[in-house]
Amino acid sequence: MKRFLAIATMLFWLCACAPTVGGQDAKSASSVAAATAEPAAANATEPEGGEGETVAEASEPPAAKPEPAVLELPPGPIAADDALRLLKAGNERYASGDAKRAHQGADRRADTAKNGQHPFATVLGCSDSRVPVEMLFDQGVGDLFVVRTAGNVAGPDELATIEYGVGHLGTPVVLVLGHTGCGAVTAAVENAHVHGNLPALINQIRPAVAKAKAWTPTAGSGDILSKAIKANVWLVMENIIRKSSEVRDAVKDGRVLLIGGIYNLTTGKVEWLGQHPEQGRILASASVVHKPKPKPKPKPKPKPKAAKVEAKAGGKPPEAVKNAKQAQAPANPDAVNPGGHSEGDGSLLGPGLDVAPAKKKHK
Repeated sequence: MKRFLAIATMLFWLCACAPTVGGQDAKSASSVAAATAEPAAANATEPEGGEGETVAEASEPPAAKPEPAVLELPPGPIAADDALRLLKAGNERYASGDAKRAHQGADRRADTAKNGQHPFATVLGCSDSRVPVEMLFDQGVGDLFVVRTAGNVAGPDELATIEYGVGHLGTPVVLVLGHTGCGAVTAAVENAHVHGNLPALINQIRPAVAKAKAWTPTAGSGDILSKAIKANVWLVMENIIRKSSEVRDAVKDGRVLLIGGIYNLTTGKVEWLGQHPEQGRILASASVVHKPKPKPKPKPKPKPKAAKVEAKAGGKPPEAVKNAKQAQAPANPDAVNPGGHSEGDGSLLGPGLDVAPAKKKHK
């Protein structure tokens, strides 16, 4: 830049001082200007640092990374394989930072409000706020039927909700989704002191912890936790098959794909576990109909014998004599009047108990 300014200054003085007679000098000045302008233009791109420095040639911009395709739902019922493909593709987009966040605008809201919901998967996940199910699968309004509870356990309410997703909404995939660092599983592993209704929930996870410890008896607490999280997913899947005849029949008939997965809080990726490794055995054993034992017939109660009326003194029956004796007995002030009623007038109390004690006068 300094060199360019020096050349420009020199050209200014040449033009100002040269005689303008005949045009020959002007032509010379133009020749000088042309001769000096070329190196000036060549040096205009040089940095200010020095003569030996060169500017690197501009490289071509890197090729744009191909955007992951957003798989759209085909019209009509969707197959289980296609639904699983949608879940996997959406999680890949989310984990790689290429989430499309489709089906979240006003048009989608209006469409689902008018035409109802048609989700392609039922997901039983944990209530942990770090596991936003729709977001981590890059899905929007009306795409997933989500059930969330601490520890992703399946009690009666959760089972009923899953049955609604399978039977009423027709979702071809049921995913049981655990996650790393689950607090409910941690509480079960550490046998933590819990309060309120939490013990009933934690007790549903304890069999998974026992199974994880049986797998690796010498493992540390961290390894036990990761194995217990996986064992809990297997346990919940087994409970769904055993305790829900509707889901069990759908799995057995191939109408529903029941799979498990574990979401990683750090990477954002889902580890796909697939079907339960003992699904066939569980289906076979759960399908056996156990007929309940017939209840024994209750024995007939003996008929009460007719009271014998025996004439006594005065010709009164035994019942009248008994009542007369009770009437003659001295009143017990602490007794309750059996013939009274609780209308607020104190008649249910014995004699003397419905009267306020007299206050003693202090001299």
